[in-house]
Amino acid sequence: MGTWLLARMHAATGLAGAVACVINIARRRRVASGGRSMIANVLVGLVALIHLYIVYLEMVLWNTPRGHKAFKLTPEFASASKVLAANQGLYNGFLAAGLIWGLYLGEAGFQIKVFFLLCVAIAGLYGAATAGRKILYIQTVPAAVALTAVWLGARNRTRFLESSLCGLLRGLRCGTDLAQDQQIMRKNKVRRCNGLFQPFG
Repeated sequence: MGTWLLARMHAATGLAGAVACVINIARRRRVASGGRSMIANVLVGLVALIHLYIVYLEMVLWNTPRGHKAFKLTPEFASASKVLAANQGLYNGFLAAGLIWGLYLGEAGFQIKVFFLLCVAIAGLYGAATAGRKILYIQTVPAAVALTAVWLGARNRTRFLESSLCGLLRGLRCGTDLAQDQQIMRKNKVRRCNGLFQPFG
């Protein structure tokens, strides 16, 4: 009993430390960016914290009464699937780590935050379709709200769109001549990318 309680206390201490770390990173980046993306950072941090808690539930509490209640499990099923749940928790941990990484990078982490928020939203949609509708509100809705805030609060989203379109055009360049490239870029009102209009050879 003492070992079990000590393990739970260590896990709770680690989770509290992770929460403090996320809040501290968001606060530092808010100051560095002049407060322009404070709401977006707070929402991204909230999504990261949700997933850290999911990690805690799946890796530590899965085979406990609290885990049984959270995931509506029978003790027999929880005991048989605890290794699978731990693996699932690890994947959710990677999602949280990616969001924390994006927060740490500040404005330079725009693409990182967008990518991992999209991953969270898609995972939530799949979970809602295959496991339970509640997952939609736990994962997808917060991720979608945070993604919207990140997009609206980012100063470099236009540059991101331009670079993405440039990369797409480079990838589809086979069979496309110089005049067609120029016409596509003018039509989409995107500035010229370095080297995009230079002929091969």
